[in-house]
Amino acid sequence: LESDSDEWRGDHLFGLRLPRSVLTEEFQAELTRRKIHVSLRGNAVRISPHVYNDASDMGALLEAIRDFLPAGR
Repeated sequence: LESDSDEWRGDHLFGLRLPRSVLTEEFQAELTRRKIHVSLRGNAVRISPHVYNDASDMGALLEAIRDFLPAGR
């Protein structure tokens, strides 16, 4: 995954660019199944961790990413 430099990110919002090989519709479906709410913009996942999120929410997102995007995918 790639992220933009700090100058292009807001304090409350950032994006992670997915590898082109990832089927974004399948990834979105997996996140929805896990009750993780993010927005997909092309091959980028738009994440806004702020008022309604805590460390366990971020942990769930990271776990979903690790499960869905094994090394080399």
